[in-house]
Amino acid sequence: MCSFIASSHSVPVVRRKFSPENEYVKFVLLKFNQDSFGVISNLANMCGSRRACFSSCGLKDRRAITAQEVTARRVTAEALSTIKLNSVKVGNFQYTTTPLRAGDHSGNRFTLVLRHFQGSEDHLNAGMQSLKDRGFINYFGLQRFSTSRTHLFGKAILTGHYQDAVDMVLDGLRRFPGNNRANAYRVWMETKDPDATLSHLYKSHSAERDVLHGLKKHGAEAYKEALGHITPSTLSLYFHAYQAWLFNLVASRRINELGLQPIVGDLVLPASAVNAVDLNDGSVEESAPAENDSASASGW
Repeated sequence: MCSFIASSHSVPVVRRKFSPENEYVKFVLLKFNQDSFGVISNLANMCGSRRACFSSCGLKDRRAITAQEVTARRVTAEALSTIKLNSVKVGNFQYTTTPLRAGDHSGNRFTLVLRHFQGSEDHLNAGMQSLKDRGFINYFGLQRFSTSRTHLFGKAILTGHYQDAVDMVLDGLRRFPGNNRANAYRVWMETKDPDATLSHLYKSHSAERDVLHGLKKHGAEAYKEALGHITPSTLSLYFHAYQAWLFNLVASRRINELGLQPIVGDLVLPASAVNAVDLNDGSVEESAPAENDSASASGW
């Protein structure tokens, strides 16, 4: 489990003029049993910012204690340090000139707990030895696809089946029985009227509202244009889900047909790249700011 080093001093609340040197604040986000996307959205709202101004190297599992670095554009460490969210902490702030992007990290480090194991100790040891000697297929997990089968939505857009994609988005309204979304779904199925359907939805941001606004603006059959109203960050989740689905299929076929040994054409991570990352140290250290460095901040 990652350990965290808290600051020994408080961060004064000051107004900051942003410059290229402090355009972004980078911090560690620690969460327990929380969804990464939802937590970051809440942080953005509580800072008076937008979700699009926050970025990370990827999303972390909900059912875990996770730690990851996040960057926020034109947000101060002082603002973030005052936020209180259940099962969430932020800290180890520093200012930087560039945001984090998907793939910027060197890898992930896990500590796993196996509960309710049924079997002999010999069986357990054999399984652990196999894991050590042969490794495992690193499939994308179910959280990448969600219960709404987001990979199928991504596939529909990428293959040009825009009406199917719109139907999938709006079909998501019926997964919430007994609330305003269920009423909106009923109205949509009865009338196909975007304006009437929108009147039953709250003004909180959602892909369903985006699509309905697009249909209202461009016409009831302007499916491609309506999908263009969904935010790029949300669309990317659907596309990445489809990519992940394809990866899982190809990985299974590769192992089934060609076995576990590397062959020509495989991408292999060299030992030097693995050794460059200290996998024995799970702590997140504060970087010592340079002397008189006004663009550094630390805190917990």
